[in-house]
Amino acid sequence: MKKAGRHTLILDRWVDGESAAAELDGESIVVIPRVLVPAGATPDDVLRVETRSRTVTIAIDREATRDARREETRATARLNRRDPGGDVVL
Repeated sequence: MKKAGRHTLILDRWVDGESAAAELDGESIVVIPRVLVPAGATPDDVLRVETRSRTVTIAIDREATRDARREETRATARLNRRDPGGDVVL
């Protein structure tokens, strides 16, 4: 995990009314206080975290969020094309 500079959080879900679970730098899931989540952020949003000296800035990265959602749509379409449908037989 990176220690300083830039980080990426991907919001996973609201844990309760006061916190959120998020993927940190693609490596681990962390729980952060909801008060640190930018207003208007929703699950699956990509957040850009920048640290400088004693200041931490967290903002929604709208471009990265848009790119991630597009890739998710493409991946789902690829999987659906290969899916024969019907019940899974084990």
